[in-house]
Amino acid sequence: MSTVRQPVRDTRVDAVVSELQGLIAARYPSARFEVFDGEDSSGTYLRAIADVDDPDVLTDLIIDRLLPLQVEDRLPLYFVAARRVGTAEPGRAGHEACAEKEEGLPAGIRGDRS
Repeated sequence: MSTVRQPVRDTRVDAVVSELQGLIAARYPSARFEVFDGEDSSGTYLRAIADVDDPDVLTDLIIDRLLPLQVEDRLPLYFVAARRVGTAEPGRAGHEACAEKEEGLPAGIRGDRS
């Protein structure tokens, strides 16, 4: 599990992010996570990227925990699920070996800048 993280100011959000990462990592240990501030809607975003055919399976793992926090506690935390697609480059190993493309993300967020 690797995590790219920007500062999170609210300790409640930080605790929930860790909890949600744990729920996903328990099922998908190689999942990658990114935490960033977003503007549309304003708040903290947790992106999970995993080797899955359908990214909805990631959402299914956390939605029962996340929704009450968003609605009842008004926690400004949002979740983005993405699947990792790629092949290993010859001569390279590990995480850097994958040419990733996250499906389901807006063009400005994807690495391909399309």
